[in-house]
Amino acid sequence: SRGELGLGHKGTSKTPGWVKGIRDVKKVALASYKTCAVLTTGELDCWGSNDFLETDARDEITAPVRVPDLKGVVDVAVWDVHGCAVLDTGAVYCWGDNREGQVGVGLSEVGRKITKPTLVPGISDAIGVIASDTTTIAWTKGGDLYRWGRAADIKADYAYPEPRKIPVLSGVKRAAMEGN
Repeated sequence: SRGELGLGHKGTSKTPGWVKGIRDVKKVALASYKTCAVLTTGELDCWGSNDFLETDARDEITAPVRVPDLKGVVDVAVWDVHGCAVLDTGAVYCWGDNREGQVGVGLSEVGRKITKPTLVPGISDAIGVIASDTTTIAWTKGGDLYRWGRAADIKADYAYPEPRKIPVLSGVKRAAMEGN
């Protein structure tokens, strides 16, 4: 309904179709209304709901578009309102609706839409990332786990508008999350 199939239209498709322009895909991330693909070249293409391309006024993009300013992408996570990418340098970049601090760029930005990939401070050796509606989690080469989001009520114990290391976990190699 929003172009998330990448077939050049917003209609329903009853048969599989080729996403034109996409080759040599390393990873695909899906959400209700958007799709992103990490290419073997380290570039990131996305389509569907547009919260990643500030230079494009379209709310919905029906064919793959290169996400600007991201090179060396090794992992990506998307959710209905935001997305994040991990670069080969270990840096994490996020974009989208930051109503709960899920983009991870600090308290002053909670409630604002971040319209381009923005560096998440405090993480320098990430290897993976996952996202849910209000929360984002990244893990590092050293096995540390960082979490941010759920900051609509900043006084709550779980509210982190920027990454915080989860101290009781170590040796993490992968993480999964469902819901919030």
